[in-house]
Amino acid sequence: MNDQLDVIEKVMASGSAFAFWRMPGEEVINCICSESTQKLSYSELPLLLNQHGYLIAPFDIGEYPFIFIPGIPMSMNDFRDKSFSLSQIDDSELVSEISVSLREDYLAQAQLIIDEIKSGSLEKVILSRQLEVLLSLEKANKVFLALCDAYPNAYVFFYSTPETGAWMAATPELFLTKRKTKFETVALAGTRQVSDDNSFEWGGKERYEQVVVTKYIQSILDGFSISDLIVDQPKTVNAGKVSHLKTNFSFTLNQSNSVIVDLINRLHPTPALCGYPKEKAMDLIRQIEKHKRSYYGGFSGDISSDGFRFFVSIRCMQLLRDKAILYVGGGLTSLSVPELEWDETELKAQTLLSVLKNI
Repeated sequence: MNDQLDVIEKVMASGSAFAFWRMPGEEVINCICSESTQKLSYSELPLLLNQHGYLIAPFDIGEYPFIFIPGIPMSMNDFRDKSFSLSQIDDSELVSEISVSLREDYLAQAQLIIDEIKSGSLEKVILSRQLEVLLSLEKANKVFLALCDAYPNAYVFFYSTPETGAWMAATPELFLTKRKTKFETVALAGTRQVSDDNSFEWGGKERYEQVVVTKYIQSILDGFSISDLIVDQPKTVNAGKVSHLKTNFSFTLNQSNSVIVDLINRLHPTPALCGYPKEKAMDLIRQIEKHKRSYYGGFSGDISSDGFRFFVSIRCMQLLRDKAILYVGGGLTSLSVPELEWDETELKAQTLLSVLKNI
């Protein structure tokens, strides 16, 4: 543990762009570290899929760029003997993006969205909020390893670039993986507090949320020349103190990188992070939310010659010098009750808060 803390601390102090990540169900922590990054648009992604590195995608590509950290992943052990020069971390340009949500503000925003949905133009919209927690950036190495220990079945990442600042998450949601011509994605929606015996029945609101996401992904895949499609039945999965409904999709797609990027473009952001219809939901989010989501609700992951492994950036936080900004959200439908939606975000926040309180 102490060796791992030292490695992360050394990489953080270097001022280089870096990404640490631990795959679900695995123990090995991988890292990429580079003195340079690349800003990219969707049109530039096809060439990127032939390189090695770590890709960071924003929620709203109209406001933030993709960021790529080039390099071949190494395990934590490989970084022990590397030497770095020290650099001062500067987060001054990121502070203006913070707008911590009060309960009354969130409830008012939720009611506005629910009323809009009931008008018939939308089926689902994700409303997010921010929480501020005192946390020294110097403790980020301890937080990351604590998240890896607390959530062995989550994708845990910690990255920092000059363009994005520092972000960390323990996310339960796969976005899209590719290994040669084999792809996987999931529909994850519906949230309830974890039951000790998993004996509860999912309510109509949660099942409806999950159906919306599943149908949306199915409609996207129908527009591509895929084969060997397998769609599993929804199942309950636990993620910290909450449970979700998840449907797995696996398929074959033997097409060019341009077609694959088109698939990414159509899937992102999914109704589980934005809403449906996507364009109308995105417009409403821009109007109602007072903060910028930045890289919350985007996705990130490593790229290699065999493919890529991208996970959705939820249950995440932005790390500043002396505090952390947590991002949590929930899906609103015509059946939503604002007070219950607030309670759901409180539960989701515990994924990170339960770890931070012990650091």
